[in-house]
Amino acid sequence: MEEAKPSKIPLDPGYLQTMEETSEMLPNNTQYASLVGGLLYVSVNTRPDIAASVSILGRKVSCPSQADWLEAKRVLRYLKHTLDHELILSIKSDPLTVYVDADWAGDANDRKSTSGYMLQLNGGSIFWSSKKQTCVSLSSTEAEYIALAVCCQEVQWILRILEDFSVPVNLPITIFEDNQSCIKQLSSPNHWISPKQSPSTPAYFPSAIVTWLTSLSCNSRKMSRLSTMWFVAPDSTI
Repeated sequence: MEEAKPSKIPLDPGYLQTMEETSEMLPNNTQYASLVGGLLYVSVNTRPDIAASVSILGRKVSCPSQADWLEAKRVLRYLKHTLDHELILSIKSDPLTVYVDADWAGDANDRKSTSGYMLQLNGGSIFWSSKKQTCVSLSSTEAEYIALAVCCQEVQWILRILEDFSVPVNLPITIFEDNQSCIKQLSSPNHWISPKQSPSTPAYFPSAIVTWLTSLSCNSRKMSRLSTMWFVAPDSTI
């Protein structure tokens, strides 16, 4: 890979659409699993921009194909192209800010959606994640709702850590969410969402909103600063 051509994107946008197509299988998954494991370590610790790509590639560890192997190497070529990218640690007094997004039925095999979120404190990114949801969402609103619920659980965990370190946090916390339907439902005192696929999720929000989650915002310019490819499927749009 030393002489490989650098890539400007970590994953081919058409890769998800071709995952079901027949492709020659690798003789074994040893090299693929080793590479994805290494990329997972990097994405969790220092590179949120490859979080979604590694999450998607990790779904094929047990039975990878040549196409999966090529995309895994594309992530390496992307890292080569972005060697100068780095996380910013700042002493600014910016409040805790949260960004959350989700695609809808992005996985062509089981039609499950992918959640993604990032937490920033004092202008620096301190926590991020991109994971496939555990249930099938019936609408984009429900997918965003589930992503927001998971994100809020992580925020509560971060708040406890900051409290242990005596780091002050200004409330309410602003969460940037780009789905207007989801925001409207949560802003309503009688908000409701279908419990068919997420029976425990609707019950989670009332207490969370009352205690600290009182500021939901949809700022397309701020959301666009975080590329959707970092967290959710590449074919999603903000």
